[in-house]
Amino acid sequence: MRVSLGSLLLLALLSACAAPSRDSFKIASIEKPGTLQTIPLDSARIVISLPQTWQGKPDIYEKPGVTMYQFRRQVVYDSLGRGIIPNLAVFAEKVPPGIDLVEYSVNKRIQKSLRELSSVKFAWATPGEFGLICYLAEYDDPAGIPHTIYVAYSLVRGTGIQVIIDGTTSVFDMLDPEYKLILNRLQFMR
Repeated sequence: MRVSLGSLLLLALLSACAAPSRDSFKIASIEKPGTLQTIPLDSARIVISLPQTWQGKPDIYEKPGVTMYQFRRQVVYDSLGRGIIPNLAVFAEKVPPGIDLVEYSVNKRIQKSLRELSSVKFAWATPGEFGLICYLAEYDDPAGIPHTIYVAYSLVRGTGIQVIIDGTTSVFDMLDPEYKLILNRLQFMR
């Protein structure tokens, strides 16, 4: 894969930012032996590990050039007593030769979305053959309820991967360690 010098410098800059590395998160409390289910997503060329609170078999949607895997979490109740069902979506698509991870993530973030994000900030990046760039974003759903989401990007041998973990802001602090665990345990198929 061809990587431009500018992209390498940007990725190095992002990696050196004050944001924590994904390996520094305190996730041991929810990562007990036997509590994670490992699910291969062949089209995405990744293996995702989910706590038992998440559905183990994804709903799969396909359209020309894109496969989406969707998982739902068991309901969790916020301080207002609302039942919230967080979602996780993994999109896999072929990318043209010569696109690097930084270009891919920028292209995906500037595409029009049905949801207007009110803020997007860099969370962390991991360099390497199968790097990951992760952002924390916020938006309000059509009912005016605020959501805080993670959006992560990676490239695996010509396949672009976009991972979105979406839940309301009202349960974000409670579920953030679980979200980080999922992103931290993402494995890439060789």
